[in-house]
Amino acid sequence: MAAKGVFGLPSEAHPLITNRLQRSRGVFSPGHRMRMNIVPVFLNIMVPFGVFVFCCAITSIGGLMYTRPLFVKCCIALVGLCWLLSVAIAIWARWHEPDPSWFTYSAMSVGVAFLLGTFAGYTIFTYHTKPYFQLRDLKVSQGIDPSRNAGMEVNDAGILHFRPGSHVDYSISWHFKSRSLYCVAPIISNTSQVPFGQTYDFWAVGKDCCSMTAADFRCGSWGHQGSAMGGIRVVDEDDAAMYRLAVKQTASLYNIMAPLPIFVEWSVNPELEALEAKRKGFRIFTNYCVFAFICSLFSVAVALARFSFMGRGKSADYLDDTNWNFASFNKPIDWSVQAF
Repeated sequence: MAAKGVFGLPSEAHPLITNRLQRSRGVFSPGHRMRMNIVPVFLNIMVPFGVFVFCCAITSIGGLMYTRPLFVKCCIALVGLCWLLSVAIAIWARWHEPDPSWFTYSAMSVGVAFLLGTFAGYTIFTYHTKPYFQLRDLKVSQGIDPSRNAGMEVNDAGILHFRPGSHVDYSISWHFKSRSLYCVAPIISNTSQVPFGQTYDFWAVGKDCCSMTAADFRCGSWGHQGSAMGGIRVVDEDDAAMYRLAVKQTASLYNIMAPLPIFVEWSVNPELEALEAKRKGFRIFTNYCVFAFICSLFSVAVALARFSFMGRGKSADYLDDTNWNFASFNKPIDWSVQAF
């Protein structure tokens, strides 16, 4: 210190105070610019991105969530434990490290990636991957005649191919409204308008594709006039429950019987459409990964910009300030007092 008018030379100051004031300050102290290390920058871009990709992939694609759900849950729990460990390290670093570090940012970014990756993967699995594997576990039935075959005969079928000439009877279609509009219409044969068993067992279905005031069914491949048509079995239990209510309303309205309906999505090529659902899930997964990488890159860039503004203030070098005094009211320090 150069406050000679009060204490003389810096060597005359108390050793504890001199040591404290002459201690090297951190990179974020005023007057010190941070020199960025490329290693933590790279890790903080790739680690959160990798966590997102892993959590999203293991819960959505490949079928692991369908065939080995316990294994997937254990892996997700392990990632969660690693995240909690990073939180503990970040808390320790904030208490024991003199300078701010990347630990806090890493804990936050990994936590967000972990939660969003798991949620995104489970969403893809629920709406795309799981229905595909459920259909794959069922069999493919060929040559079904809606007028002669009963629904119980193909109760274990996932893909149904009807005989040429089978079509949807749009004149007795109806719906059930519960947020979405659940539309139903019976599938009949060209040989007989009424099934021989007097029950309509096969129904084409769809959401929000019919009129609320008239028999106007426009779901799936409704306008196709091909010789052979097929159907993709509805495997979602919640949707099937709503379609049953729609069939009950239709049966009551048109005075027909449908005790055990089989619900299918009317399709020209049911195998291809079922596979397309899985492919769509993979495309969504790819888009999520690209978006996650962009977000990780942007977040690190924001953090770097914030760090770069730290330490740009004027240096408060007390040892070189001739107007700075050790005590309040410009009083000299009593060096005879023992410090505890």
